[in-house]
Amino acid sequence: MQFLLADGRTLEFVFEDFPQKVCSLCDERYYEAKDLIAAEDAVTRDLMARGIRDSAVFKYLRKAVGLKATELADLLGVTAETVSRWENGHNEADRAVWAALHHHARPAPRACRSAHPKAPRPAHTRTGARMTRA
Repeated sequence: MQFLLADGRTLEFVFEDFPQKVCSLCDERYYEAKDLIAAEDAVTRDLMARGIRDSAVFKYLRKAVGLKATELADLLGVTAETVSRWENGHNEADRAVWAALHHHARPAPRACRSAHPKAPRPAHTRTGARMTRA
């Protein structure tokens, strides 16, 4: 899974043992929704742990929370235009805004996790040509 940062760098999230299914009719490969959700949660956790302050990360985390830009603006006491400026890289959100977003973006426990306690986690993350352990 690749994540494009606003500055053009790419983060690549690699999931070992990520269960891929194969259609018995057409041999197309696909992932089940619960596995994709678990992978997105893992990416969210990794982005927050890295502390990358990037407009693309900001937008991703807002969407991970499940909020529209107007809803986040209301929660933070700012205008939707301000949120738009943060997400488009025109202005930088301050530390308090990032802290609030991180607080709300923590993946909530899901019912399927009790059935599958070993949700996929990034085995490693690659930034540009450099690889780092997650």
